[in-house]
Amino acid sequence: APVRTWNKLGISTASSLSMGNTLFTLASDCSVALTNPALLTRLSSFTFTISSSYSSASLFKYSIVNTGVLGTKENQSVGLYAIDFLGASMTHKGWAFAFNYGILEHYDRPVTGSRFSEGESLVYQMNFRQKGELKSINLALARKISKGVSLGFGINYVTGNSEKSISEELYWLDITISDEKNYDIDGFYLNGGLAADLSERLTLSAMFRTSYERKADSKSLLRFHSPQGNTDIRIEASANSIYKQPMVLGLGINYKLAHNFLMVSELSFFNWSKYEVNFFGEDMKRKFNNTVRIGAGLENFSSFKMFNQEGKIPFRFGICYDPQPMKEPNSYYLIFSFGTGLHWENFFLDLGIHTGGENGSGDELTA
Repeated sequence: APVRTWNKLGISTASSLSMGNTLFTLASDCSVALTNPALLTRLSSFTFTISSSYSSASLFKYSIVNTGVLGTKENQSVGLYAIDFLGASMTHKGWAFAFNYGILEHYDRPVTGSRFSEGESLVYQMNFRQKGELKSINLALARKISKGVSLGFGINYVTGNSEKSISEELYWLDITISDEKNYDIDGFYLNGGLAADLSERLTLSAMFRTSYERKADSKSLLRFHSPQGNTDIRIEASANSIYKQPMVLGLGINYKLAHNFLMVSELSFFNWSKYEVNFFGEDMKRKFNNTVRIGAGLENFSSFKMFNQEGKIPFRFGICYDPQPMKEPNSYYLIFSFGTGLHWENFFLDLGIHTGGENGSGDELTA
């Protein structure tokens, strides 16, 4: 599972993050190609976007931690920094094109371990480690089909990896027992969208992402190593694991309340009831519900002048309700977000932050 939420869709750059994680209704930058490429026609003739982020999330149950033999007394936290999006777009005579690269998901988990000593001597140690990420390459094309109406489609290739290791060391016997799993992931899907001006103030957006299979070339190594006994037992296995990802549908509105003041609201439907996992040739049971994520945000611009050039400072606020797909517990995240920036001539700098927590599991997870 990705860190924090299962409901991953595109990449949240600073402007979308700070408006309740609204991703496919407002044309802020070319990252919209990953969610609603129709909005590319509303950008300037050429854009280049780079986005970096730092995220921190707490977890309680993951892998063997608090589900098996390794327990903790409190939540564990993981911090992730990444340059997570690079993209460019061009528009010409009603056509728009974009090429984007980004990190969609992180699989890192807090390093967790247990140690036992007698006196000053370390007798036993167990360690758990996991890391990984999923990257995306996107090509998108959009076209204005009439005044105020645009259509767009994208082709997406995802690739990534995940590594997990569990090791036990019995120092008094000089024995090491280890379990390592590695996954090389790839997949392919389509996305598309519509943007239509219903009036001078109101814009309607709709999007889809096809369901698809992530195929993982999976390798496993179990090892029992005892130099004293001249023993080294290795059990290796490999298989193609498959993770069937859900179809996603979205509907959003962008309403201009007044000059330089607008509201955005989105509904995103994730068809998690169709989620399937085949792990090393074995079908795994996943009892998931469909989810509907709701996000909304407000944006207001304040004008200023510098070197006889007019600029704008955005102020943003948002809220996001993000239910998780598992049937038990009934879990959801409630996220609040804020943002500002500096828009001057052709240079836009945006800063966004969201913060909140999970409800339902009783574990008091934060994000």
